[in-house]
Amino acid sequence: VLQVYLTSEVRMTAETTAALSGLQESLRYVGISIEITDEQPNGDALILGLYTPSDELLDYVKPFDIELDDNEFINVPGFGEVGRYGNALLLFNANKKGNTITLLADTPEDLIVLLNTLASNSLSGCIQQGDIAVCSVGYGGSYSDGSETETEATSEPATEEVTPTPGG
Repeated sequence: VLQVYLTSEVRMTAETTAALSGLQESLRYVGISIEITDEQPNGDALILGLYTPSDELLDYVKPFDIELDDNEFINVPGFGEVGRYGNALLLFNANKKGNTITLLADTPEDLIVLLNTLASNSLSGCIQQGDIAVCSVGYGGSYSDGSETETEATSEPATEEVTPTPGG
């Protein structure tokens, strides 16, 4: 069983649910089930968090000498300064308690992109060195730059086609 722990900055939105269900389906093929937990996991775990500094993430990032702060760049050993916007981190830690994969991104949307990448059984878009992978989940200013607003995308009123039915 892979325990999935969402840190306090990550919510179970429809997008999170969809991404986790894709991961669950992918893992099912290799005989691994997932279990969402609201407590710090013990055993094999997937930790979902944001770059926001928190005590919750300290135990998961400390072994990698990564310090989370509010800077535009994160110092990642072996990679140097990595821009937090449009990049996500995958940290793998194997120990006696179990294997832990920690996924970190700047925004919940970027975290979803990384989850989907992981669920696809491919780390394309990622550079892996040892137990750390830096993954592109967008571009310099996050995955979406906000240039297309929702009103532009839905400016046409939806028209519903009615199909005649017998007796109706």
